[in-house]
Amino acid sequence: MKNDDFIRAVGEINGEYIDEAAPRVKKHGIKWQKFVAVAACIAVLVTGLSLWLFLPFRMITLDPEQYKGSDYYSLIVKLAPLYADEPEYDNNFDKFFGDITLGGMVDADFAAGADQMPEYGLETNGSTSNGESSSQYEEVTDNQVEGVIEADAIKRSSTHIFYLNSSGILCAYSIEKEASRMVGSCELKIPDSSYCYYGNYGMYLSEDCKTATVVAPFSDSFYGASIAIFSLDVSSPEAMKIKSRTTLLGSYVSSRMVDGKLLLISNYRPSKPDFENPETFVPQIDTGCGLKLIPADNIVCPDVPTSLKYTVITMLDPDATEPTESMALVSYSDEVYVSRDSVYATRTDSKSESCEGYGISKTVTDISRIAYGESGLSLLGSITVDGYVNNQYSLDQNENVLRVVTTTRQSVCYTDGYYASADTTVRSGTNASLYCISTDSLEIISSVEAFAPWGEVVRSVRFDGDSAYVCTSVQLTDPVFFFDLSDINNITYKDTGTIDGYSSSLVNLGGGYLLGIGYGSSTSTLKVEVYEEGESGVISVCKFEREMTSFSTDYKSYYINREPSLIGIGITNMWSSGDNSRYILLHFDGYQLHLLLDEALKGDNERKRSVCIDSYLYLLGDEFKAVKIGE
Repeated sequence: MKNDDFIRAVGEINGEYIDEAAPRVKKHGIKWQKFVAVAACIAVLVTGLSLWLFLPFRMITLDPEQYKGSDYYSLIVKLAPLYADEPEYDNNFDKFFGDITLGGMVDADFAAGADQMPEYGLETNGSTSNGESSSQYEEVTDNQVEGVIEADAIKRSSTHIFYLNSSGILCAYSIEKEASRMVGSCELKIPDSSYCYYGNYGMYLSEDCKTATVVAPFSDSFYGASIAIFSLDVSSPEAMKIKSRTTLLGSYVSSRMVDGKLLLISNYRPSKPDFENPETFVPQIDTGCGLKLIPADNIVCPDVPTSLKYTVITMLDPDATEPTESMALVSYSDEVYVSRDSVYATRTDSKSESCEGYGISKTVTDISRIAYGESGLSLLGSITVDGYVNNQYSLDQNENVLRVVTTTRQSVCYTDGYYASADTTVRSGTNASLYCISTDSLEIISSVEAFAPWGEVVRSVRFDGDSAYVCTSVQLTDPVFFFDLSDINNITYKDTGTIDGYSSSLVNLGGGYLLGIGYGSSTSTLKVEVYEEGESGVISVCKFEREMTSFSTDYKSYYINREPSLIGIGITNMWSSGDNSRYILLHFDGYQLHLLLDEALKGDNERKRSVCIDSYLYLLGDEFKAVKIGE
């Protein structure tokens, strides 16, 4: 076909025949285009709605002058640089729907101060008995400082043992050898909406044995971390009852009883500060008449705070459970040590130093000293040392000197970007240091730095007068160090050299002996070892080991009786399918450690307790036993 004929034929084609021949092709194209257009519109609408609902409102620079009339104005001025002035709502979704959420209702009630902490009930079991208690107080807990009593799961009088079990029930047992029995109990009820930390419950018993004070941390569904302090009448152990309670907002750190006064240390961290409402950023206490703010004069804040976190120290009358004074420090306590006249609150931080040719990043600890007594609470100052403390036993005040042992940790980086290797003069890694600090000036007056092999960390510390014992380790090998601190300007020390395992607790056993409780050649081996100081080092006298055994590393869970050299430990046999939850009692005769008792005892090793009275060992856990030992 010629070109002219082809063009003429194409021009005569009818378009209707084309539609009939391929209708789907044409119509499908139109539908697809419509679908894309509609989807694009929906996507634009959804994106726009999401942006409108969920994009946060713009933060406005906070002007502290607007709060000049507040009692907490001086505190707000220091905190203002940390916070922008947040809108009432986070975004439009929060504005329109936030009030129907649980969080919205909680914030509204909390800000209005309408709700008080729920009432606590009690259950009393046992027969009723009238009459005054004639018991005398007997110390059971191995307190770190003489006269500074620590909370424990067990306390006793001359006639009864009081024990806080793993369900938050205070039980009273008679001391009658084989005839001993539970004579009464009192349940410390917390509202059903709360989670109770029974494992952290602690108890005190008054010197006249008529009042028990129980510190009970819990988490409330409305207020979060809280602490209830119960005062109980236990003058008649058969009919114990709750007299009063106080509630503090915040998480429990520690507590002590000194000269009849309760010192309670807690941490409080506001979740959403609103400087218009002090109750949203100031710690509060509830004495049964509603929550009350800590006065502004009792809040200590550094000139340049780094965060809004509080360490709250409260003094209470344990009988009436009424706070006599509270102090809040804008900082967070990790560990607390309490001497006869001061509370030392510690906080771990980090800092960087620039040196010629390299930089150092290290862990540091801030130590604040707060004096307490008849005149109340007062901040005396603070000091910063390198490293971090292991626990309360890493600090000790001896007259006017505070001794501290830390694990130092640092990373060294050279200016050309590579990290220092093991053979450089400035080391990266961990070690251990001892600092002696004047309690008057809070300045370091002497120190022994990096005394352990590099790479080791502090596992346990024990101070005893002019001596200090330190166990360090890397994995499961350790030395134990003995320090002579009689002349702090000339501190000397010895060590055992490398031995298997490490001690999580060091204890002065008396008679020149040091007791170590911890791990052997593996983490499933219990090791109890006795040391003494030799001419050239620290010598291992003897040890007791038990393989495939788990145990608590909480020092309070051990029974230490120095006069007859008895050591009690709750254990679990990991290989046994029978009575694998047990309690053992060891005796050191000056030469060897002897196993006196291996008794089945149900319960958590953290809460197992014992006390030896007149050749009977009274065991407490999820069950109670009185077992005769010796002849």
